[in-house]
Amino acid sequence: MSNTMVKIASTRLGRLSTRPIRLTALLAAAFMVLGSLFVFNGTATAQSAGMDRTVVVKQLLDKHSEKPVGMGIATNGGVIELFSSNDGATWTLIMTMPNGKSVMLGAGQDWAGAPIIAAGHKI
Repeated sequence: MSNTMVKIASTRLGRLSTRPIRLTALLAAAFMVLGSLFVFNGTATAQSAGMDRTVVVKQLLDKHSEKPVGMGIATNGGVIELFSSNDGATWTLIMTMPNGKSVMLGAGQDWAGAPIIAAGHKI
């Protein structure tokens, strides 16, 4: 028997049958490719369906008392913003694209910002 064949017990027929490993691997790869298409399509749809930034910022302020505490420019041209409540109880990370639409990247609790160290000469 070649090493590309494997014996698999067939519970329905009560006997051994042979099946190529390649077929199983091919089916597994096909399911992974199809599954990734759905995941990436869903991500693209979610990002294109973002909300207007002014609405997002107002909701974060009204519902969670969160204000911007940090920001940066992503390589894709989006602006990443971190919002946090004054006591750090809640935080939200959003990305706003040049078209003004924002999507939430993450949210959580117990934000602890890094201490700010003043630059300058020692006294």
